[in-house]
Amino acid sequence: MYRFMEPDLTIYVMSLNNRLRAFLSHRKLLAQYSGYFKTLEDCETNKIFIPDITDDTFSIILSYVYTGMLKINNINIHSVLLATHTLHMPQASDMCRQFLITQDQNIIKPIAKLPSFTDASVIQQPNENRTLKISEESNFKPPIRKENIILDIASCDGPVKFYRVLNKNYKGDERKSAQKQSYNCKYCNHPFKSKRNNTSIQYYPCRQCGSKFPSYYFVHKHQKYCKKN
Repeated sequence: MYRFMEPDLTIYVMSLNNRLRAFLSHRKLLAQYSGYFKTLEDCETNKIFIPDITDDTFSIILSYVYTGMLKINNINIHSVLLATHTLHMPQASDMCRQFLITQDQNIIKPIAKLPSFTDASVIQQPNENRTLKISEESNFKPPIRKENIILDIASCDGPVKFYRVLNKNYKGDERKSAQKQSYNCKYCNHPFKSKRNNTSIQYYPCRQCGSKFPSYYFVHKHQKYCKKN
């Protein structure tokens, strides 16, 4: 019936050469098979562009709409199935799924089980007169070597003493560093960590003994020390 009617809808899809290809069809016929075209049935425009479907795939869909035969094979099955989901065509989607199920059964065949084979001549019958020898216990002990003996010193009873051994190579440096670390004052014999030479620094003298100190804090401390002695 629709073959004798003039097409009222132009559908544009992208080809493999990145060019638009136009398909002429009838709006009402497409709406019967596709939910996507059914939503566009009352639309005033007569041109539609579908970007996610190629021209080869859409030609198969359009042939199914007019003839009722879905020409699918192992090469185009996935692209046609995706197109049926995009255009909301449940009957065509079921046909694609059924095709995949039958193809999987033809490709993946069950593996036949190997026949069980037993040779009676290989199997030995039990001998009632045959006895098993039980190994007797022997008192043999292997010889123990001294080099194989390991003494556990940590398990011995008694106190354990540790001695500190100084390194002789650094003994002289320790004495020198000890001498350099402390200095005694000439006047009060008070020990100091460092010795300062007479640079252009203002010193504070002690009124009792005449000693000079870099700050008044040391002068005050020195005076207290002298009063105690």
